[in-house]
Amino acid sequence: MVWCGLVLVISGCRESGPPLNQVMAPVVPELTADVQQALLQQHSFGLRHGMRPGVFSIVGDSISSNKYFLKPLAHGTLNFGSYEGLEPMVEYYRRITVRSVDRVNFNSFDVDGMGALSGWKAAHVIEPGSRFWEPLCGPRETPLECELRIARPEITLIMIGTNDVGVTSPAVYADQLLHIVRRVQSYGSIAVLSTLPAQRAADGVDAAEPYNQIIVDVAAQRQAPLWNFWRALEALPSQGVEPGDIHPNVPPNERSADFSSAGLRYGMNVRNLTALQVLAELHVILHAPAALH
Repeated sequence: MVWCGLVLVISGCRESGPPLNQVMAPVVPELTADVQQALLQQHSFGLRHGMRPGVFSIVGDSISSNKYFLKPLAHGTLNFGSYEGLEPMVEYYRRITVRSVDRVNFNSFDVDGMGALSGWKAAHVIEPGSRFWEPLCGPRETPLECELRIARPEITLIMIGTNDVGVTSPAVYADQLLHIVRRVQSYGSIAVLSTLPAQRAADGVDAAEPYNQIIVDVAAQRQAPLWNFWRALEALPSQGVEPGDIHPNVPPNERSADFSSAGLRYGMNVRNLTALQVLAELHVILHAPAALH
């Protein structure tokens, strides 16, 4: 499953071509045969080293750690709209317990992981002791290492940089993001990189653009799937964010897992949908010919 323009279609692998940018890159990655082969090799390595199928982790800031992202998918009946084909993907991840706390089981959708926290920049993810108060993490362990060790995720969804825009130099941010991706891959987890929502000034200049280009470039360099969330937002009213804000918006009823046409006018709903589409595409690649089961 891939996006061609803004239409979800079934297609083959992307042919090699000119370098991508945030405008050209599809929302859901079109993976070349070479990248698919690299992912299969990473996956095989990860399974041999204890990575767990049916488990994914999240690395990010408040856009990833808030209650509207993925958590509504953890339980209950969902409105899939015209995307009923994603229901088996939801059920697949619901079945796998990532961690139990006080006899309550949490799956990948609703577990509070160590890799995402409000206000974080890329540096926090790889800074020793950034989660020092967490009993599950070592006092000098980085949040990323703590999350990878505890969850042992088959896939790691990474969207970090919103708080770096205009604060961290692009060169430093690029080094930090590359470090994050390399570390995830060294564990044998599939690193998925997401672009950031736009941060436009009154003159229309998007301050996030150079950071998004770094994300695109690092994904290409490390053969990591690119989830172009920026492009998905650009098609929405107000680019899918609240006026004057950088966070994806939600419907008035706060149902961010509503995938009806009405629900998909909101940024967080589109983020949840496209996250599922990315996971579904990777599942087909990593577990073919079994596909969804």
